[in-house]
Formats: sequence, C-alpha cells, structure tokens
Amino acid sequence: DVKENVLRAIFRLNKAKGLLDATDYPVKAVACQVGFDCPYHFSHVFKRKTGLSPEAWRRDIRGGRQRPRASSTR
Repeated sequence: DVKENVLRAIFRLNKAKGLLDATDYPVKAVACQVGFDCPYHFSHVFKRKTGLSPEAWRRDIRGGRQRPRASSTR
C-alpha cells in the first residue's frame, strides 16, 4: 500500500534525524539502524527529502541553526 510506504519512509527519516541529532554514530550506522542497506542510497534519500546531506544536517543542528522543513511526499 502506497500510504503505508510513505508513512514508513517518514518514520525512518524522522528516526534518522533523531539519531543524527543525538548521537555521534557514523552516517553508515544511522542508515543501517533505520533500515537502509546502502548508506549512499540513504544519503541520497535524506538529502532529497530534507535539502541537506546527513552530515550537513548534523553540522547545522549542532551549530544551532534552524532545521529546514522536509519536503512532503516526493
């Protein structure tokens, strides 16, 4: 079901954001923990949905910048 897939993707990205915010886990480990087999695919999806790479997201959050708004359902 398409709706379930969209909700699952949103959940996975939100979990990834939380891990990037709260831990020093490498992006590869974050990708694995949220269910991506390939860290490069994870980084691509993350950037497409948030506008930032996982590394840039972490850097901006830790630098005190406001998070960009995620795109809805691409």
